[in-house]
Amino acid sequence: MKPTLQLKMGQSLTMTPQLQQAIRLLQLSSVDLLTEIESILTENPLLERNDDDSTQSAQIHLWEKWGKQCSSSKQGWQDDENDQEQYQKAREMNLQEYLTWQMELTHFSDTDKTIAASIIDAINDEGFLELELSDLHSSLSKHIEIDLNEIEAVLHRIQQFEPLGVGSRDLKECLTIQVRGLIRTNNIDSTLANKLILLINQFLPMVAKQDLVGLKKKLKVTQPELKILIDKLKTLYPKPGLLIGSRIAEYIIPDLITFKQAGNWIVELNPEASPKIQLNESYTSYIKQCKKPEEVATLKNRAQEAKWFIKSLETRHDTLLKVAKCIVSKQIGFLESGEEALRPMILQDIAQEVSLHESTVSRITTQKFIHTPRGTFELKYFFSTLLLSQDGQDFSAKAIKAMIKKTIQQEALDKPFSDSFLADKLNQLGVPVARRTVSKYREQLGIPASNERKRLI
Repeated sequence: MKPTLQLKMGQSLTMTPQLQQAIRLLQLSSVDLLTEIESILTENPLLERNDDDSTQSAQIHLWEKWGKQCSSSKQGWQDDENDQEQYQKAREMNLQEYLTWQMELTHFSDTDKTIAASIIDAINDEGFLELELSDLHSSLSKHIEIDLNEIEAVLHRIQQFEPLGVGSRDLKECLTIQVRGLIRTNNIDSTLANKLILLINQFLPMVAKQDLVGLKKKLKVTQPELKILIDKLKTLYPKPGLLIGSRIAEYIIPDLITFKQAGNWIVELNPEASPKIQLNESYTSYIKQCKKPEEVATLKNRAQEAKWFIKSLETRHDTLLKVAKCIVSKQIGFLESGEEALRPMILQDIAQEVSLHESTVSRITTQKFIHTPRGTFELKYFFSTLLLSQDGQDFSAKAIKAMIKKTIQQEALDKPFSDSFLADKLNQLGVPVARRTVSKYREQLGIPASNERKRLI
């Protein structure tokens, strides 16, 4: 085959390292971004934090605004100083570590401590003892001389650890221990507590079947008394172990903060989630004084990398702020009136308004959080498809779910609303939604059907 030369024309996009870096920074969450910045600061000596007085002053001013709105919000964070040490331990440890820590603070003999360690090791994540005491006795008696009563006594002491009821052998024992704890703290009348213990140990299946008429007869209580018993039962924890470790809530560092000022909704970056960095002037001046060509070349490359990173970081912050401001401007109804006022909105709506590609909007709204007076939300939360339109008014799927939830909360316990009734109710409000759609949304909200929600008290 005779070799020939051919000329072809075409278009292709070359991803430069700088573009790749900019795109990657867009995708990072606030926590990952802070980690990335720390890593870059360590690797590149030409970069440093820009923590000047004006930045700190702006940060304090912004957090003061946020704090005022948090204090008036039901979703504001609260700390109980009396339980601070306990909660700190619970956050840092898994269940076994937390129980072992409490064991070390308890006056156990060496033998009892050995028994306690074996019991704690046999407790599962839900807080229940997985082994029979006889099996524990068989295992321990090979190493120390003990009887079964000693193991039982140590177990009873562990069951008084936090969370109360941990180490129980079944649900009845777990709930009974918690009721006795309420008696000790004077949080329940002893007569009522005894009836609650009777209910737990003999009539839990009737509670599951919602046989409230039968329960009144068995417990010999009035309807108001039975309601008090059921309400107390609902305050107990059937799986106390899940209160520790992985179930402890993790705090989110919001990327943005929005608040109302002089009638306008303001959106600002959270200074703690978007630190500023700059070139280290001492190193840049050293480049000018350096005589060795190799060092000059290396430092100039580092300086260029530093400038690229600063530029990428600024681009991320600018893009995030621009997109967030656009979202807030479209969802003012939610900020002022709640979830029922959420407007339908898709990525394309924001992309067109801020002149960005949809993929960029998707990246910048994933794992990015904004703090509002109604709580902290991922930016993705505000996107919802258009379900329908009537009389020129649009409704989002999330808004309709909120309406369904609110209507169900207003129903009588003995006469819950059917899906057909809910559909009719929404139609009266100008939302022509079908019964099957109501059923689907109700199930997505985790709300049982009307026959399962029915209560006689």
